[in-house]
Amino acid sequence: MKIAKNWIAVVALSFVLLAPGGLAAKEFFADKTIWIVVGGPAGGGFDVYARLIARHLGKHIPGNPAVLVQNMPGAGMSIAANHVYRAQPNGLTIAHWIGGLVLQQIVGNEAIQFDGRKIIWLGVPAADQLVCVFTRQSGIATMDDWLRSKTPKKLGGMAPGTAYSDVARLLKAALNPPMRIIEGYQGTSPLRLAMKGGEIDGLCGWGWKSVKTVAHEDLRSGELKIVLQVALERHVELKNIPASAEYAGDDRARKLWQVGAYIHGSLQRPYSLPPGVPEDRVELLRKAFMDTLRDPGLLEEAKKARIDVDPIDGIATTRMFGELYDLSPQLVNELKTILAPH
Repeated sequence: MKIAKNWIAVVALSFVLLAPGGLAAKEFFADKTIWIVVGGPAGGGFDVYARLIARHLGKHIPGNPAVLVQNMPGAGMSIAANHVYRAQPNGLTIAHWIGGLVLQQIVGNEAIQFDGRKIIWLGVPAADQLVCVFTRQSGIATMDDWLRSKTPKKLGGMAPGTAYSDVARLLKAALNPPMRIIEGYQGTSPLRLAMKGGEIDGLCGWGWKSVKTVAHEDLRSGELKIVLQVALERHVELKNIPASAEYAGDDRARKLWQVGAYIHGSLQRPYSLPPGVPEDRVELLRKAFMDTLRDPGLLEEAKKARIDVDPIDGIATTRMFGELYDLSPQLVNELKTILAPH
């Protein structure tokens, strides 16, 4: 009888340890290493956010695991996104990549090897406001300069699904300014070098949060000029720069800008887990992600580095990505014509 009672007690304890929110999740991360896999190269805006979060995330997770960053650039960040989607679902691999790749899945890009409806979203550290910038040597200082240009301006891009490529294509479809997109760059850092070297004239789709962090000296000196905000309305810090919605001459253009501002604005910088991570670990990591982004130490560091932090939690991020799958078939076909790789 004692043996039976002891066995029942052991079984009962095992259920407690494995129960969602129980000790299993809280004890799992002790002595472990969590990797944040970043789709962009070192030094870019995505990398800056990831390393800031990595420096503070571990202390908000029971067991205080080490948190390291691995850069995995290439194919417009789809290499990193596809890799983490197939990673072991234990909660030790987090992806930081560009949200536009979900739209690429919707429009049928065969390079996308994930289903955004199955991804587990941790959240977004801050919504972004994308801008178009040109170098001084391009001769473009305002949007009117660009629209009146007699020669096509060379815009740098990465690959379909990235803001630099998608926003340029949407701009071409909506306004048709003189432009040519040159793709294949592996991130913001190589694109900045290409601008400095005169290979390209500018960029469309650079996040304002990144611009003011890594290129504030170029803005101050006038080496770079912001000519357009890719948004429905002007950012409080960019009141003198027109928003793309102001150029929407019809309902079609307005809808294109709405999608562009949504996927490459609010959902520009998501953090995700692969499908199948146990629910208790997901809840723990989502809470830790938000606690990290409210950490006074992180916020002080972010302020000094001119990094904006205004997080969107995992539940809201999940809902927002889910809404993309409810776009009308007509709009999806339009976006497929504009954004899908040819």
